[in-house]
Amino acid sequence: MNVAHANAQFTQYETSSFHRNREVLAVARGFGRAAAEPPRNSADWEAAVNKLLDWFNHPGELQDEGLAPPSRELIKYVLGRITAWRRAGEPAAPTGIAPTGDGGIVLSRREGEWYFELEFDVDGCAEFFVFFGPRLVARHVLGGGFD
Repeated sequence: MNVAHANAQFTQYETSSFHRNREVLAVARGFGRAAAEPPRNSADWEAAVNKLLDWFNHPGELQDEGLAPPSRELIKYVLGRITAWRRAGEPAAPTGIAPTGDGGIVLSRREGEWYFELEFDVDGCAEFFVFFGPRLVARHVLGGGFD
C-alpha cells in the first residue's frame, strides 16, 4: 500500500459518520464540558439534587399535573449517580431536570448550539442523546439499571 492510498483511506475514515459520532460522544462526556474547563457546578448540582429530593418527598405534586412520578428507587439511583459524578469532579452539572411523564427522569444541559440529554427509564437504564441545534447527532444506550 502506498502512502497516498493510506492517506486517502485515513481521510475517508476521519470523515465517516461513525468516527464523527464517536468524537461527538467523546466531546459530549459530562454534558459537553471541555476537558480543561474549570469546575463551575455547585449551584446547578444543588438545584438538581433539590428537585430530586422534592420529587422523593412529594410525588403527589407530579401526579396532580397528570405525570407518572419517578419511583423512590429511581430517584435514589439517580441521586447516587449524581453523587458519584460530583465526587469524580465532574464540572458540568445538568441545567435542566424533568420527569419523562412515564416514571423516568431526564437530565439535560445546553452548551451553545449543543444540547445533551441523559434519560433514565423507570428501571434505571439510561440513554444519552446529543443534538446540534434541532438535529440529533448521536444516541448511545448506556444500559445500567438498579444496582
